[in-house]
Amino acid sequence: METTDNWFDKLLMRKRFYIIVTLLFVGVFAYIFKWQHILHFFDDEYVVNHELLGTYGDFIGGVLGTIFALISTLILIRTFNQQRAVTEKNKEQIENQRFNDLFFELLRLYQSEISELCGTINKERGNEKITI
Repeated sequence: METTDNWFDKLLMRKRFYIIVTLLFVGVFAYIFKWQHILHFFDDEYVVNHELLGTYGDFIGGVLGTIFALISTLILIRTFNQQRAVTEKNKEQIENQRFNDLFFELLRLYQSEISELCGTINKERGNEKITI
């Protein structure tokens, strides 16, 4: 099947795109939330501000959930458009098949009528042919 995907459709189907966008988003907003706070990676006596961390988690969950819902909607719309195109193509193929079936049935009927009018009717019985 031939597909004519544009660059946006191709981008929507890449897993790396989603991973990179998510990591960039989380990283940028982690830096913004920690703007006035010193990062304590290896300090054992540092007490984590759970209120700030909870707010950050709520923000990330809310925004990323909305972004992924939007992306899911875009992919769903893309799927419907592709399915509509395939359905149209199938309709054309079915119409062609109907025309071919009708044409060959009428051709067979025409040949049968011509052979009857000419006085030669071929009947097959097993392997032998009888001409009247």
